[in-house]
Amino acid sequence: MTAPEPAPESRATPAAPAAPAAPSALPGPPRRSAWPTVLLCLAIFVAGGVVGWGVTVIHVYRETLAALQHPEQLPDRVARRLQKRLDLTDEQALAVEAILRRRQGTLMEARAELMQRTGPQLDAMEDEIAAVMQPGQALRFREQFRRLRGLWLAGGRLSLPDR
Repeated sequence: MTAPEPAPESRATPAAPAAPAAPSALPGPPRRSAWPTVLLCLAIFVAGGVVGWGVTVIHVYRETLAALQHPEQLPDRVARRLQKRLDLTDEQALAVEAILRRRQGTLMEARAELMQRTGPQLDAMEDEIAAVMQPGQALRFREQFRRLRGLWLAGGRLSLPDR
């Protein structure tokens, strides 16, 4: 009998070095936090709100001041607004405007009477307030008070005489 053949030696073959990974499998740069982007978007949103608020305030102020300074435009403005809001026909809007124009004279007279009656009261109030202030403060207060009084009460048309 012949001798059994020796079993082939099990040799561990050294593992071949791993081939470099495909470029798509390489780790990318570390992922950035989303917070800076969220905060930037929030800041832009808030800035837009502030700008929108400011533009609205300026618009409302100018429209109000224009209405006070030009009361002769009131009948047309009111008639157009009522026409839009109440869906008035052109004939109805013209009738409303005519009524407003007819009544405007007496309303302006009533306003003038009110101005004459409130003028002395406003003068007394101005004097009392200025009396509790230092001279420099009182001077600045009087300037501001007269400017606002001229804009709002007189429609910006009267120049108030110095007392």
